[in-house]
Amino acid sequence: MVKDQEQLKKDVIDHLIWDSKVDATAVQVEVRGDGSVILNGTVPNYFSRQAAEKDAWSVTGISAVDNRLEVKFPGNIVVPGDTDILSAIKNNFYWDTDIESAKIEVTVSNGHVILEGPVTSYWQKLRARELAESVSGVLGIENRLSVVPSGRLNDELISAEVIGALQRDSRVNEKEIDVKVNSGEVTLSGVVPEWVAYEAAGHSAYYTHGVVNVVNRLVIKNADFSGDEREFE
Repeated sequence: MVKDQEQLKKDVIDHLIWDSKVDATAVQVEVRGDGSVILNGTVPNYFSRQAAEKDAWSVTGISAVDNRLEVKFPGNIVVPGDTDILSAIKNNFYWDTDIESAKIEVTVSNGHVILEGPVTSYWQKLRARELAESVSGVLGIENRLSVVPSGRLNDELISAEVIGALQRDSRVNEKEIDVKVNSGEVTLSGVVPEWVAYEAAGHSAYYTHGVVNVVNRLVIKNADFSGDEREFE
């Protein structure tokens, strides 16, 4: 059954309201004829902003998400200053055994965070961002962390490992996905039927040894929506 725009909009709104991580009170949802979603309005923290985007993507029939949500802290709370935000992020890094906190430099200016320094795996770069996102007062994050693997693997081996992970994942049809590796950077392209396959394919690259960057150019073509294909990263 093909969903119309109103049904897609209702599904996105219902999913945002369902998610206890998201305060959707001031979120407006617009769905276009091609199945793309625009999120406007405000949320009380950056974590809620990112969660709202993931929720919209996970709705069956959505082809693209444009997240225009702004963070507006509630008037009844004391917004942490840059020094407090910096301290909280460093604390999160220190207590997370997966992150080598001594090598990561954190800068905070007016609530905007910059992460710099080396990590040994691509997933650690993503993990560092997640830890920073969870801190109250954060308005935005620029992740400049560089991935420096402890042991260099050649591109052919990295490609074989990514393809192997795709083949083992029941959520993905590896025949739909093209994998290219250049100096440790993995590029995924092709067409997948839904968000869960897109996300699973990304994870197959994120967690592979030797990967220094991932460019996800997969296109979602959802069988429940008769719209244009959209590409996003």
